[in-house]
Amino acid sequence: MYTQCLVCHTPFPANEELEYFSTSTRVAYDAQRGRLWAICRSCKRWSLAPIEERWEALEELEKLVKDRAK
Repeated sequence: MYTQCLVCHTPFPANEELEYFSTSTRVAYDAQRGRLWAICRSCKRWSLAPIEERWEALEELEKLVKDRAK
């Protein structure tokens, strides 16, 4: 798992809400395509998470978004 931005090398802050993706407090995802990104607060660039780390985090994000939408 990445601990810093792939572009500017700024360390990502810890994410305490997601058990399976603790890399960044700003994340973006596309569940249909199976993609998950950590967004750097410094340079605003997106770093794609390695494929082996995505699936559990994507399921967790989907559940979190659905629960908050209620």
